[in-house]
Amino acid sequence: MFPSLVLLLPLFIPTLAGIGLGLGSYRGKERSLLPSLLLCLALTTLVVALIAIQPPIRLGLFSLGAQLPLYLATDTLSNIFAIFVAFIFLIVSIFCQDYLTHEERPEHFVMFYLLALGMLLGLSYAGNLLTLYLFFELLTLVSVPLVLHSQSLEAVAAAFKYLYYSIAGASLGLLGLFVFYTNSWNLDFVPGGNLPPQAGENSPLLLVASMAVIIGFSAKAGLFPLHAWLPAAHPVAPAPASAILSGVITKAGVFAVIRYTLYLVGGDFLRGTWVQGVWLALTLFTILLGSLQAYRELLLKKRLAYSSISQVSYILFGIATLSPLGLVGALFHMFLHGVAKNGLFLNIGAITSASQKSAADELQGLGRNMPFTFGALALLSLCLVGIPPSGGFTSKWYLATAALAALPKAISWCGPLVLIASALLTAGYLFPLLVEAFFPGTEWVKENEVKEAPPLLLAPTMLLALLGVALGLFASPLLDALQLLAASLF
Repeated sequence: MFPSLVLLLPLFIPTLAGIGLGLGSYRGKERSLLPSLLLCLALTTLVVALIAIQPPIRLGLFSLGAQLPLYLATDTLSNIFAIFVAFIFLIVSIFCQDYLTHEERPEHFVMFYLLALGMLLGLSYAGNLLTLYLFFELLTLVSVPLVLHSQSLEAVAAAFKYLYYSIAGASLGLLGLFVFYTNSWNLDFVPGGNLPPQAGENSPLLLVASMAVIIGFSAKAGLFPLHAWLPAAHPVAPAPASAILSGVITKAGVFAVIRYTLYLVGGDFLRGTWVQGVWLALTLFTILLGSLQAYRELLLKKRLAYSSISQVSYILFGIATLSPLGLVGALFHMFLHGVAKNGLFLNIGAITSASQKSAADELQGLGRNMPFTFGALALLSLCLVGIPPSGGFTSKWYLATAALAALPKAISWCGPLVLIASALLTAGYLFPLLVEAFFPGTEWVKENEVKEAPPLLLAPTMLLALLGVALGLFASPLLDALQLLAASLF
C-alpha cells in the first residue's frame, strides 16, 4: 500500500516538468524538449495506473476554514477518469514528437500542455466540491494559452471567448458550493449523494442551485447555451491542442457534473424534478444543434468542433437519465468519444500538415496519396457514427436503452430518435470526406507532391482508430467495471 503522499505525484510530475521544460527552453536547452515530454507522460501514466490498483487513498492539502478543507482522494470514478486522461495525453504526446517540430514556440505548448494535465489529474482526485472547483478554475487558466498558441488575432479572440465562457460557467458552479456552505452541509463526495436529512426544507433553492451548477460546469462540455467557445477555439489551436480540448478537457465538465449530481445531491433528489426535465431537453437540443451545424460546416476542424458539441451531449444525456444504464452508456461514450475525437483531430492535423488542405471540399483524391491516413479516418468515422462492431454502437445502445427504460413514456422515445437523427447527420458530415478522398472521379489529376503522413503523425491516429473498434469488440471488461460503479450510485 502506498503512502497518501503518492497522490501528489500525478499533479507534481507534469506540473514541475512543464515548468522546467518551458524555462529550460527559454535558456536555449530545447534539444530534449519533445523526448522529455513523452518520458514525462509515460511516467505519469504509470503512476496513475499504480494508484488505481491501490486501496482508497486520502490526502489532506490545507483548509480555508473549519468547513472548507481541500483534499485529494481516490475512488473508482477518480481512477477511471485519471487513467483515461493520462492515456490520451500520452498518445497525443507521440503525435507532438513530429508535429511540434514545425510549430513556433514549442516550449510554450509543452509547458501548458503538461500544466493542463496536472490540473486535470488534480480534478480527477478532488475529494470534495471546493477542491474540484479550485482545479476546474486552474484548468481554464492553463489551457487558455493552448488556444492562443499561434498568437494571431483570431487565436487571441478565441482564447478570450473560451476564458469568458469558462469563467461564466464556473461562476454558476460556485452557486452550488455557496448553497452547501451557507447551510453548513458537507461538501464531500459520497457515492449516491451527501445531502443531510434537513436538505428537504431547502428544496426549491437547492433545485435552482443544481440547475445552475449543471449548466455552469457543462460549459466546458459544450452544452447549450454555453457552447459557442468550441467552434471558435478549435480552428485556431494546434492539432494536439484541439485534440485534448475536445477529447479530454470537455470531459472535465462531464466529470464535474457527475460529481455534483451523483456524489453530492444524489440522483434520487433530482429524479422526476423540473431540473431533470430541463437538463434532458438541453442535452437533446444540443445533440441536434451540434450535428446540424457540423453538417453545414466546410472547415474541417470547425466541423469536428461542432461534432464535439453534439457528441459530448450524448454523455450528458446519459447522466441526465439518472439511471444505472444511462451512466454506463455515458461513461462508455466518454471513453469512445475521447478515443475517436482525439484520433480525428490528430488525423485532420496530419492531413493538413502533409497536404495544406483544411476544408471538406479540398480532399479530392487525397486518399490515393495517403491511404493509411484516410484508412484511419474511415475507422474513426465508423466509431463516431456508431456502426457495429465499433465502440460507438455499444455506447449508443446503452444510451437508447436507458432512455426507454428510465424515462417517462411520453418522452422516452425522444432520446433514441434524436440519437438516430444525430447518427445519420454524423454519417452525412464524415463519410463524404472518404468518398471524395478515395473516389475523386474521372477528371481528377493526382497530386504527386502529397505523400503519406510521417510515421509519428500516422501511428497515434492508427492506434486510436484500432482502439475505437476494439472498444466495441472487447467491451465486456470495461462494461463490467462501469456497471459496478453505477450500482454503487443508484
